[in-house]
Amino acid sequence: MENIIAVIVGGADDEQLVESSGMLSILKQLQIPFEYSIISSDQNPQDLRSYCLESWEKGIRIFVCIAGLVPALPGAVKGILPMAIVISVPLTSEDYDAKEIILASLSVPSKRPVIVLGVNKSGLKKAAYHAVELLALNNEVIYANLQKFFEDKTAKPQPRLQTYTAK
Repeated sequence: MENIIAVIVGGADDEQLVESSGMLSILKQLQIPFEYSIISSDQNPQDLRSYCLESWEKGIRIFVCIAGLVPALPGAVKGILPMAIVISVPLTSEDYDAKEIILASLSVPSKRPVIVLGVNKSGLKKAAYHAVELLALNNEVIYANLQKFFEDKTAKPQPRLQTYTAK
């Protein structure tokens, strides 16, 4: 199977957080082929445009865009590929208020919507799961793998009865 998800990180500074979040591990465990790139929408707009168009030609339709500070990357990808599914994961920092970064992520034009599921490590994991859920809608193998993955991860608590007697 060829790559079916593109994960784009806006800068090398964010790479360690992406790797430590478990996002890439989730995609690997679910056997989802993906591309992983570091491309700044501000510093390398032509490279980003070329990458997006080439990815689209190869059949990639879901783009997970990870960016800190000013999360322009998801909007740039959506502008290049208006029909793509773009999942935005803004990363917060000590220098910027998390609310400002979230509001910036949510403030894309309504005709070019992106999905924002959360920030930082939690948002990265949610992005991986949601991308796979979207793929599972039209792929029985991915659906079965995802279903089994969640069944294996969902520990069923053993019933336990405790009684207390008053003295």
